[in-house]
Amino acid sequence: MIEFHNKDEKQSFDSAVFNQKVEICKLKKLSDELFGFTPLPDESTLYLYDLLTGCDCCSTEKGIFTFVGTKILWYNIFTNKIDFIPTRLDQRTNYSLSYIEENHTLYMFGGINKAGEANSEIWAFNIQTMKEDIILAQHTPEARYGHSAVVARNMHGMKEGEPVIVIFGGISKKKKYLNDICVFNPFTNKWSSVSSHKNCPCPRAFHS
Repeated sequence: MIEFHNKDEKQSFDSAVFNQKVEICKLKKLSDELFGFTPLPDESTLYLYDLLTGCDCCSTEKGIFTFVGTKILWYNIFTNKIDFIPTRLDQRTNYSLSYIEENHTLYMFGGINKAGEANSEIWAFNIQTMKEDIILAQHTPEARYGHSAVVARNMHGMKEGEPVIVIFGGISKKKKYLNDICVFNPFTNKWSSVSSHKNCPCPRAFHS
């Protein structure tokens, strides 16, 4: 999480984020190349979207990152510039993107490809080296898209302060709505499941 020393710093950051969204809107002419399979809203309503439909984003100490087409989009808040970084990933949307400060790494999980198929891949993108690697994790959850993901700390059974990525729900390859909870440890590259109980939320997708 980015910490601000005073209100002016926070306002400056918020202003930079708004300007970044305006710049994203100007990229609409690239939509055929980058978002060939992702419906884009009317330009007049783009401001109502958090970046672009189906694209998750993360704020880091180096700026804001998201994944579009087959590239990482990096908005540098210090230079107010947007860069596209080529990757080995296939096109996908409705994935989750989570940032772990301790190892300066973005983690992308799941998503749906151009053919409409969900996947269970997890990719790591280091914002210092600007390089990506696929992670061969143990006990990988069911393929999905439209799920939620958050970074949590101090979970039961984990070391104090150790960050993990928690995903919930989504839609499976068989178009089934899910309500399972899975936890990924970025330091052991292992997934684990959280036992469900009677008060578990009902299956859902595209939730917050």
